[in-house]
Amino acid sequence: MIEKLAIKFGTYIYEHSKYNPISLNKTIFQLHVFLTNTSVLLTGLIISLFLHNIESFFVFYFGFMILRMLTGSLWHLNDSTACYVVSSILLIVLPLFQYTESMNLISYLSILIIAILAPILKVKSTLRSRITLKIIAVLFVLANLYYIQSTTLSMAFLIQSLTLIPLTKKGLNKLWRQ
Repeated sequence: MIEKLAIKFGTYIYEHSKYNPISLNKTIFQLHVFLTNTSVLLTGLIISLFLHNIESFFVFYFGFMILRMLTGSLWHLNDSTACYVVSSILLIVLPLFQYTESMNLISYLSILIIAILAPILKVKSTLRSRITLKIIAVLFVLANLYYIQSTTLSMAFLIQSLTLIPLTKKGLNKLWRQ
């Protein structure tokens, strides 16, 4: 459904634009990503409002997204419907639980995974920029562990750091080529 909307809107935008700085395929892809992320955000927002859990939802969502931008990921679902369903469930269900007893363990595990595997980048980068991203990501998790102390943020960081672990031979090859 999201793919069809992206194709329809992307084609319309491309055909009716006087100046096309990017190709039709890139226009459709970017619109597809935007529609998928917006759908996840709106679904989570609406359901979290009904569950009276809006603050935890936003903490989880933005913590996860910021760390994902810093560290990258090996896990991407190819089907936008599957991405929508899995992401929505994670964003709605996980913030409902409190992990107070295991917050330190969760944070240390996240730091260990990030220190070893991050960042997973799709573009060529210098060693210096990779180390900088790794340090910022670790400091982000440490800031939560020692200052913010949010169990919701700890779980968001763990889920994101787990996406750095290769589950397939293709993922392992991608990790070692960096």
